[in-house]
Amino acid sequence: MAVLRNLWLQGYGGPPSRRQHVTWPCLLLLVLGITGLITPAARAENPESAQTSSADLAEWTLEDLMNLEVTSVSKKKEQRREAAAAVYVITAEDIRRSDASSLPELLRRVPGLYVARLDANKWAITARGFNGRFANKLLVLVDGRSIYTPLFSGVLWEQQDVVLENIERIEIVRGTGGTLWGANAANGVINITTKQARDTQGGLLSLMHGTDADVVGVMRYGARITEDAHYRLSLKYADRNESDFPSGAEAHDFWETHSLSFRVDLAPAPQDAAVVEGALYDVDQGSTFDLAYPYLPFSRSVDALSENKGGHLLLRWQREFPDGSEMSVQAYYDRAVQGDFSLYELRSVYDMEFQYRLAVGERHDIVCGSGFRYSEDCLTDSYWIGIEPERRCDRLYNVFLQDEMSFLDNRLRLTLGTKFEYNDYSGFEFQPSVHAAWVPGEKHSIWASVSRAIRTPSQIEQQGSLSAFALPPILVRLTGTAQYDSEDLLAFEAGYRATLSEHLTLDLAFFYNRYDGLRAFTLGWPAPKARPFPPHLLLPLYTTNNSLGRTCGAEVAADWQLRRWWCLRTSYSYLRVKVITTGGLVNLFAEDAEEDTPRHQASVHSRMDLPRNVELDVYLGYVGKLRTLQIDSYVDLDVRLGWRPREDLELAVAGQNLLESQRSEFTSVFVDTLPADVARAFYGKVTWRF
Repeated sequence: MAVLRNLWLQGYGGPPSRRQHVTWPCLLLLVLGITGLITPAARAENPESAQTSSADLAEWTLEDLMNLEVTSVSKKKEQRREAAAAVYVITAEDIRRSDASSLPELLRRVPGLYVARLDANKWAITARGFNGRFANKLLVLVDGRSIYTPLFSGVLWEQQDVVLENIERIEIVRGTGGTLWGANAANGVINITTKQARDTQGGLLSLMHGTDADVVGVMRYGARITEDAHYRLSLKYADRNESDFPSGAEAHDFWETHSLSFRVDLAPAPQDAAVVEGALYDVDQGSTFDLAYPYLPFSRSVDALSENKGGHLLLRWQREFPDGSEMSVQAYYDRAVQGDFSLYELRSVYDMEFQYRLAVGERHDIVCGSGFRYSEDCLTDSYWIGIEPERRCDRLYNVFLQDEMSFLDNRLRLTLGTKFEYNDYSGFEFQPSVHAAWVPGEKHSIWASVSRAIRTPSQIEQQGSLSAFALPPILVRLTGTAQYDSEDLLAFEAGYRATLSEHLTLDLAFFYNRYDGLRAFTLGWPAPKARPFPPHLLLPLYTTNNSLGRTCGAEVAADWQLRRWWCLRTSYSYLRVKVITTGGLVNLFAEDAEEDTPRHQASVHSRMDLPRNVELDVYLGYVGKLRTLQIDSYVDLDVRLGWRPREDLELAVAGQNLLESQRSEFTSVFVDTLPADVARAFYGKVTWRF
């Protein structure tokens, strides 16, 4: 911990204007130096073990994939077809065969998930509606560590530059997950799990180069310390150039990332397993803001440089007892320094979690746990974004209990659970749920659930203000209030899964959601202001909970194995959103909330394993229009051709967005980041394992 503290004090402390670059060649020497400490005799005998799991997974049948074990639905292992929730799994093999170079690109093909790009480095991602630059109803975790920011509510995807080759699986739960995962898992949970160090032994070098000089490079090395201890070191560099505005002008949206990560897995006893993992990152990115001014021309486009640094350290210990019960303890520390000319943030997060699972008799399977999180920040604001006070410390306490009861020889499972939380934003919260799953045979399953979830206020919604737009001589400013409370969701879901034959599987999900206390704004009294010059009237719009929301929809996915070497994955999702403002208020953004997620999405993904170790992947997707955001519908076509001339060498070429030279996908509503177009792109990639 002292080493990490010194690194942060030297290179990660202080505002961006005083930042000190970490010399990445020195970090490379550090990696090689640590690697050199491990003698050749201590290295894994089979450096290609990392490839084994992917190769084995590629040979699985559709029924095997339907029976994949998932943990995100009930915080314990269960087969996907028996899970009482709409869950989708991105496997390590899916990642290897994708044309993605970042997490958001990897999530584009998940049924029911809407992924839109604002510019080269910013994304809007949600499940089942209410999308935005800071989509606030989707909880994202990496190895059990929450990456949801309490400042704006949401995920800063541009800072989550995880090494894709290190990911074992990504489980996406569409629907509420508050009972187990807590607040802000209202519309879904994305749970990212990285590979164990023993599964990434040996070396890996990967280089991707594309149009517009996009470069992504990864170096990884893993080895054995002792018979029961393994480690992995990973270094990643990515440089993505600017895109273009719809006008054709070059956007100021470059994206450069550096990251160094490690993981150590220990098994001191057969019943024990421990993990120590951490990372440091440095992200530079550009943005163009449309800022409101109280004088002509009343708005101005400003290019900004955002410099973000940080890191984390996580420790986890798990034990299995002879009676089949399990216990785990996890703790992590996360520190982030980020900002630009409008807002600077220094945040530290301390988190601890305990979980215990036990079976009571033949019918009950109980999972319980508790957690504590402490978050402190130091903020430097500006005229455009203001927050008071500049320093804040928040605490969150939680306990949860869930009981899964089995009936009729385990064909019927009823799960009752609830989570109790206390936080400094909204006080005491509880999130109960009831899930039922009926599995009459090995080929079919039916599930249904009723759940309550909440979305807690963000710091800026209670204590911040944001200059929205100017109507001379009036400057309109969105202003947070301490009375702003949590948003409530009551969710009803049902689904059906079937293995119709050894060549065809089907997955259906239906949902109806009732939201209470959604964000709205009420007019305040205008007040004269002398600064900034010239004198003007400041009109505040105060945050309230006076909006109601209703969403309904359906999601269907089918996998069809046409031939042993050819598989088709198809999906379709439908979503309808309605927002109603109560109390005689006018919600200026209600129409945007109704139309920030497309009503229709559909896709077809073809995967072919051709002779001579050649792979052909073709993805065709349709995304409906966003009327109020003035985003047209579009059809996306991506093609990837891969070849393995040797077991340790992989070559790939790919084209993205092949049907259009460029297109717009999304527009930011509250933070006026000017959107840039997504352009047609081509790249080549080389991966060498040794």
